[in-house]
Amino acid sequence: MVTTRIVFNLLNMKKSTLLLMSIGIFVCFKVSQAQFYGETLKVYQEAKRVLESDFAKQKFPPKIAKLTAEDDLPDTITVDDVRLFNFGKVIRSKEGKVEKKYVPIILKVINADSDISTEEKALLDAIKNSKPLTIYSSKAGNEGYPVNVTFRPEAQTKELLESFYQNGVSINSYQHMHLHFVDARKINNWLEYYHGSEQQKELAIAFMHIKFLEIKVSGGTDYKRFTRLFKNFIHGIESSFSRRDRHIYPESNRNIVLNMIKEFDESGHIALPDFMYMERMKK
Repeated sequence: MVTTRIVFNLLNMKKSTLLLMSIGIFVCFKVSQAQFYGETLKVYQEAKRVLESDFAKQKFPPKIAKLTAEDDLPDTITVDDVRLFNFGKVIRSKEGKVEKKYVPIILKVINADSDISTEEKALLDAIKNSKPLTIYSSKAGNEGYPVNVTFRPEAQTKELLESFYQNGVSINSYQHMHLHFVDARKINNWLEYYHGSEQQKELAIAFMHIKFLEIKVSGGTDYKRFTRLFKNFIHGIESSFSRRDRHIYPESNRNIVLNMIKEFDESGHIALPDFMYMERMKK
């Protein structure tokens, strides 16, 4: 069997792969100063300065994700991330058909923690090579329930995966932070910085400030899209806080990020209806 292993190296190449832009695996740091004015512009510029500092680049260096082959992978796996289990159920309902649109989703989930498990390798291998796979979940409620699926990737799906295997993807410093702080779905990663040294806390706050402004830009003038993006982000952060180990950071509470959003809203940097965060802060 053939699959992948992600090997991260410091980015020292003059030309970075365009795969990142073509399939959108990672969130891009492309907020424009022209979108802001007054105090919001100052906040953006200060946050950008922190995220582009030598300290930030030292802690989260730009990298290139490269892939190599492996043999002898299992045809039955148990996954910890329920998203991978649900992905298997969705593809099974489509009789194994894997459309091009699923490639960015599955790669983002797999790459979220900057590592890849044997189970994830087997999943990628099965998708790429049209193999049967049995997927179990370790989460309560799904235990003992198998998803049996034989993958049938579309031609464009296989093409994207082949390109990912051959070229890898470039990850800039901000994307590296995003993987660690948000995509990994482990809020303790962010709390470690928020409750760390002065420089670490400054970086944690600057990251969230840029993230809020990034969502604002992504929503544009479409108010429904804007509120939906924030709602999804808040829900993800809320869920992460409720699951975390409170003994690690006893001085924390689940409202740290919500309070930051509230302050950003009240300062006029974003404009959210109060219920978006106030009701959650009461829980």
